[in-house]
Amino acid sequence: MTNYNIDENVFNLDDIGHSLSRYQENINNTWLTAPRTIEFNFSCYPLIYYEIGDMEYLENSNKIILPNKILNDISKYNDIEYPLHFKINDSNILFTPSEFKHDIDSVYIPQHFLENLSIEIGSDIKLTLLNYKIKKGTKIKIKAHTSNFLEIADHKHYLERNLVKLYTTLTKGQTIIIPYMESNILIDVLECDPEETISIIDTDLEVDFEAPWDYVEPKPPPKEEDNFKNSFAKFKLGKFNFANNKKKSKEIEPEEEPVFGGGGGKKLGSK
Repeated sequence: MTNYNIDENVFNLDDIGHSLSRYQENINNTWLTAPRTIEFNFSCYPLIYYEIGDMEYLENSNKIILPNKILNDISKYNDIEYPLHFKINDSNILFTPSEFKHDIDSVYIPQHFLENLSIEIGSDIKLTLLNYKIKKGTKIKIKAHTSNFLEIADHKHYLERNLVKLYTTLTKGQTIIIPYMESNILIDVLECDPEETISIIDTDLEVDFEAPWDYVEPKPPPKEEDNFKNSFAKFKLGKFNFANNKKKSKEIEPEEEPVFGGGGGKKLGSK
C-alpha cells in the first residue's frame, strides 16, 4: 500500500483506484504498448439517426460520433497517437471523432459517406484506429463540381474558414462538401502533397485550383465581316441642297493633289 502526505491530508492511491474502477474497469491495469492499428466492429448509422444540435455542420465534415467504449478500450495503452484518426472498411478516407457518447453502441457518420462507401444503414463495419502520425500537408489541388465556386470573392478566407473547420485530413481522390450560401459545393481533391493522405491541422497549406467540371470557356464575340452589306449598313447618307449652288468663276484654278489619311477629307454634304 502506498501513502502520500500532501498538505497534511493522507491519500491512499489504492482506495482511489478502487473508487475510479466504478467508471473505468481497467483503471488499475498495467499500461500496454499499443499496436500500429486497432480494430473495432460496430453497426453504422447516418448522423440523422442520432439527435444532435449541429447536424448541418457535421454532415459537411469527416467527423463522426463514436461509442465511449472505444475510449475505455484504448485507455489501456500508454502510447496512443492523438488526434485520433479512423478509417472505415479499409477505405483510404480518414475520420476523426466529434465526440464519444456513453449512451450509444453504434457509429454515426455523415450520410454521403454511407453512400460513397456503399454502407447499408445498420450494417456492421470495421472501424480501424490508425495509431501513427499523419503527415502535415504542404499542397493540394482541388476541382469544384460547379461554377458557383468562382463566385466566391475571397477563396483563401473561404477555405480557411470552412475547410479546416470541417476536415482534419484530406485524401487524394475524395470528394468533400463545403457549405456556400444556401447550398453546398462539392469539391474533388485531385492531389495531395507530400503524401496521398495528409493532415491539414496547424499547417501552411498551398491550394491550387482547376476550373470547375461544368465550366465552359466563354466564346469570343463573332468578328464582323468587312463586306459590302456591313459597310452599307454603317453608311449614313447626307442631305444635299443643290438650290444654293452658285455658278463658279470661269477662272481655272489649279487642281489640288489628293491627300490620304491627313484629315483633309471632306464630309459628304459640306460646302
